[in-house]
Amino acid sequence: MKKIFLFFAFAGMAVFTGCDNDDDVVYTDNDTISQVIELTNVDFNAGNNFTIFYQFAPPTFDADVVLVYRLVNVDGFDVWQQIPRTIYLNNGGEVDYDFNFTADDVEIFMQSNEFADLNALPGLTQNQIFRIVRVPGFFANTVNVNSYDAVIEALGQQGGVEVHRLEN
Repeated sequence: MKKIFLFFAFAGMAVFTGCDNDDDVVYTDNDTISQVIELTNVDFNAGNNFTIFYQFAPPTFDADVVLVYRLVNVDGFDVWQQIPRTIYLNNGGEVDYDFNFTADDVEIFMQSNEFADLNALPGLTQNQIFRIVRVPGFFANTVNVNSYDAVIEALGQQGGVEVHRLEN
């Protein structure tokens, strides 16, 4: 009986020695696309209904998030402001930059109230620069998306991202 017990004890040790309890599996996500597209020389006018479109290639995944930023110059420094954004004019006018997106494209548009004539505001409608940033949905929950710099810094920590500049 002792010999059978010893046999099972050694057999059990041999079987359980090969087990690995290593749960440190590293998952690499190869199908998520982080992308930054810069649109330069964007002109809004009555002819394009104060709207521009950009078509994604490849399309955006359902779980991805699209962020849009507009370049403004503040005291000689480039500042990227997230849109939607409302600009308040001295005469009581309001100008809004906003956007919509689908899996295939993004639409950036301007609107104003009755006190703001967009045709009379070339500083806000002509030669605008936008950056469209596509990020995974889980990523957008981990970073301050109101700050372009915070988004780009976080993307850099995850392997980087290249800015694709496109002239409109």
